[in-house]
Amino acid sequence: MTSQQSVYRQERFKGLFILYGTCLWLVQLVGCGEIKESQSLSQKQQLVVLTHDFGVVSPGQLVEHEFIIKNEEIQEVEYTKYNIGCPCVTIVSNSGPIPINGEGVIKLKMETRGIKGFVKRNAMLLSPDSKVKPVVLELTGTVANIWPSSKTIELGNLMTGSSTSRSFLVIATGYTNAKIKSVSVQNPVIQTKIEDVVPDTVSRARGLSPIGQVKLEWDGQPLPPGPFETTITITTNVPEFATIQVPVVGYASGSIKVSPASLLFGNVSAGDHVRRSCKLIGPIKWAEVQSLQLKADHDFVEGAFSRASNVETGQLVLDVDLSIPEMSKKGLIKGDLLVSKQNGKFSFSVPYIAFVK
Repeated sequence: MTSQQSVYRQERFKGLFILYGTCLWLVQLVGCGEIKESQSLSQKQQLVVLTHDFGVVSPGQLVEHEFIIKNEEIQEVEYTKYNIGCPCVTIVSNSGPIPINGEGVIKLKMETRGIKGFVKRNAMLLSPDSKVKPVVLELTGTVANIWPSSKTIELGNLMTGSSTSRSFLVIATGYTNAKIKSVSVQNPVIQTKIEDVVPDTVSRARGLSPIGQVKLEWDGQPLPPGPFETTITITTNVPEFATIQVPVVGYASGSIKVSPASLLFGNVSAGDHVRRSCKLIGPIKWAEVQSLQLKADHDFVEGAFSRASNVETGQLVLDVDLSIPEMSKKGLIKGDLLVSKQNGKFSFSVPYIAFVK
């Protein structure tokens, strides 16, 4: 091979190497462009969250706010679909299409009736174009209120000679100097007293401030058999909540004791048939047993007295059957099996609870 041919082959290989390097660079460049484009699309899927803190408002006060939305997309956008998590929030107005680099205004309204304490409600705005990032408008704040931690105080079965006590908190939000002035009860057989309580870290973080604890006590003195009802009246130094009333309910069972005090069926499935039993301990006669009536809160709960009952020893076995319907929804089932006398007055109740999984 001549020297001229050798030089020619070297120049040829050099040119091929340069061409290969150029192609490799172009492939890498195109690849980087795809990554950048995928990153851009990924970013477009992210949410834009705009939050407005309305502070502290009175119960039932209407909250309204205009959110200014900036269009940072590369096209005109319009939000025509809404996903609102609470019926208390509504879209009042929408300014319509927003030009590139422009601004739009969407007004939100929130009803605070029935809401108490710290609240966070939002509405998601969606565009027909899936490439446009959704916008979440969020309203946060506190609805001032004072309320008892329990809507109703349940004393259960009140057996003569066996004392019973219950306690509940009185909680305030939005009132820094709220205090309980007094507590009274309609029926004098119930004694009440106010106890101090220190709010924990979680309560403070949620803006909740327990202003006191109310304790109820019944000393076990005889009561007329049947349902027991009374009302606790709480007075505070806040004019909007000068008086708060809390119902108190129970059943005066006389000398009859229910053991266990409640029936726990645990986890059950649709279509299950489960039985639990409890004992009624006390001075019971067969004549009284025949006159007792059973009534449950649900039509798929039935009760019957067991044949193994030993009335002579004062123990009556009550069998409670739970038959879960095939189409029953998942969730908690709770209620009472009421045992009534022949005259129709309830003498005691047997609470039951189950969870349909």
